[in-house]
Amino acid sequence: MESLILSFNAIAPIFVLMLLGYLLKKLNIADKKGFDSINKLVFKVFLPVLLFYNIYKTDIGNVFDIRLIGFVALGVMLIFAVGYFAVIVSTKDNAKRGVMLQGFFRSNFAILGVPLVGYICGDGSGGLASMMVAVVIPVFNILSVVALECFRGGDTRLNFLRLLKGILTNPLIIGCLLGIAFFLTGIKLPGILEKSVKDILSVATHLP
Repeated sequence: MESLILSFNAIAPIFVLMLLGYLLKKLNIADKKGFDSINKLVFKVFLPVLLFYNIYKTDIGNVFDIRLIGFVALGVMLIFAVGYFAVIVSTKDNAKRGVMLQGFFRSNFAILGVPLVGYICGDGSGGLASMMVAVVIPVFNILSVVALECFRGGDTRLNFLRLLKGILTNPLIIGCLLGIAFFLTGIKLPGILEKSVKDILSVATHLP
């Protein structure tokens, strides 16, 4: 029962915020265009800053676990494999298979997973979750391209340069890499800038 209460207390705030967003839309306080702009802002600015700061303030030596990284990557690929056969069985339309397969294995880990860890474990606990983003997002991107290429017909060779560019220009990956770079080099943010980053964090954990 205690675990159930803990889970409810962690998930409930997310649903409350989702309900608030729904009500704002229904009351025409914010329209679809406004929400699209907010989503873009969250993805390109707020979440990358959150991931950067989580890694920047965490002892990477204590959270870096190669077995966990391998488990996560293998788990995603296993789900991809199961989904691959599931979409082949469920539909004959190649135009739908690639999209269905992405919906099967791809998650909103960065948007929901990282804030959820913060809700459960408190401030300063998101370092490990943020490190997982640096693993999960590239795996998602690679498998998404594979999913679409497998079912588009014709030349199925992957464009690795385009794939690499997509990974390296992903704002979430950039945030993670900057966090790791600051940690490894020992660079410290000036006090004023760090306070500004903390203010952004309070936005990043609620807007998604």
